[in-house]
Amino acid sequence: TTATLCAGSASRDGCAHGGERYDWALCPFQAAWQSPPGLMEGLKSPPPGSTMLGYWAGWREGQLPTLASPGVSLRQPRALWRFEKGEPCWDGPPRSLWVELACGPVPAIEAVEEDGKCSYVMRYASPAACALDPTNESVAALVAAEAAELSPEA
Repeated sequence: TTATLCAGSASRDGCAHGGERYDWALCPFQAAWQSPPGLMEGLKSPPPGSTMLGYWAGWREGQLPTLASPGVSLRQPRALWRFEKGEPCWDGPPRSLWVELACGPVPAIEAVEEDGKCSYVMRYASPAACALDPTNESVAALVAAEAAELSPEA
């Protein structure tokens, strides 16, 4: 998977880079996008020709497996990031992204899949996720507070 991260220590600009069919970018708590290969080296904002996948929309909780994480435990909830209001698809909805957090030694985008029309799932590994336990009361409270803040009734 080709990836650029706007956080971490993979290079002097704080980004990790790579390339095949698309370059993927994730700026935690900000935005995510994809670009043709070779356009994003050293950038922390989308270059011309990029496709915006979405803007930070908060924390969520999930239990179902996805294309990016098919082998996850169905017994334990896990923390997810949600990005919404991306670039509209041709004859479809605005793009959106779920980011599944996984424990890993360095910040890295491990997989990206289109999980329905204009809906993407990304697996993001980070040392910070190693201690992220969705069954922990403080994490559960954060997820509940975000959900209440984003609900139309709030």
